[in-house]
Amino acid sequence: MTLLLFSLSLSLYCIGLKMATEQGMILHFVTKSKWYGKAWAKPIISCVYCMSSVHGIIWGIAFGLEAKEIIFAIPITTAITGYLAERILKW
Repeated sequence: MTLLLFSLSLSLYCIGLKMATEQGMILHFVTKSKWYGKAWAKPIISCVYCMSSVHGIIWGIAFGLEAKEIIFAIPITTAITGYLAERILKW
């Protein structure tokens, strides 16, 4: 249950962050930033599927999850994010 709640929270965070960095939104300036380069833009702010992996590791460490729990939670998070992004938000 804890991993499912973690995955759902992380998924909503990734989708919210992606939405906040789109054109006309408050964090759009971050997409134009050069400090992380084009190679790192995708897993940091551009792709919700990639974001769930990178941010999942960071969140997992911050919340004190074990490595096996993080590895197990990332595919669950990616699936939830994909479902929400494609079915509900129509991305």
